[in-house]
Amino acid sequence: MRAVYPMGRAGARQAQGQAGLCAATTPVLWRAKTRQTPRGPARIETIEHLEEQIAHLTRTVDDLSDIVARQETEIALLTRRVHMLMQREGEREAAASGGVMIADERPPHY
Repeated sequence: MRAVYPMGRAGARQAQGQAGLCAATTPVLWRAKTRQTPRGPARIETIEHLEEQIAHLTRTVDDLSDIVARQETEIALLTRRVHMLMQREGEREAAASGGVMIADERPPHY
């Protein structure tokens, strides 16, 4: 553990000297306050609060999972429709021009 001197090293020595301690003794250490765990009813309230949060989060995850599943089916349906429309348009263009349409081909007016 590292020594922390609130008044600097000189101030710590001076405070020790006033208390009748010599400078060679162990310096005053400041310890960080640790969080105390609640006891009794406060602990039960904390646990109940955590259980409520877990229940809400579980419900949220289930709701989001349902939404994602529904979106997946919608995306699949829309993808099939776009593919079908692309095929129809390609067939219509091929029938109108009498030839096969090449996607990379430039129009004649270029």
